[in-house]
Amino acid sequence: MSLLAEMNEKAHALGIPLSVHIDVTYRCNERCVHCYLDHDDKGEMTTQEIKNILDQLAEAGVFFLVFSGGEVFMRRLRKAGMASAGPLVQILPIVV
Repeated sequence: MSLLAEMNEKAHALGIPLSVHIDVTYRCNERCVHCYLDHDDKGEMTTQEIKNILDQLAEAGVFFLVFSGGEVFMRRLRKAGMASAGPLVQILPIVV
């Protein structure tokens, strides 16, 4: 059995998600034809709400976390605010 399969099995047995996908904003400066968002202004979670969710995910033991949305970098998440997520979040630059 592969390591990922073992992790998935254990997470399922414990009732915790192995991975989580968070859309932090609907805002986007592009209108890609393949996009699944309608780009209507539906508001956003506050930085405190995001931090609370990150704390809950860390406590649950989530292993993979994806930040997405419209254009995720249009949402201004202060580095200090994200730092409170501790070991859960490590932000790495992504080059496309």
